[in-house]
Amino acid sequence: MQRKKVYIDDCLIGEATTWREVHALTKAQGLFFINGPRGAEGPSGFYLAAVPVDRSTIRLRNPAVDRR
Repeated sequence: MQRKKVYIDDCLIGEATTWREVHALTKAQGLFFINGPRGAEGPSGFYLAAVPVDRSTIRLRNPAVDRR
């Protein structure tokens, strides 16, 4: 199989041969998307269009701390 470049909104993130590898690549890089990405496959690449979740703004609540 031919390795193809993987792009998210015109930004190269790596290479893959199948959609399964594309999903594994995004997961390994910690990329998560709002409503999932839309994708298309061309002869030389996989192209994703998506709104990524900005993980730096997510604050997890610490259950050990009572904030009343």
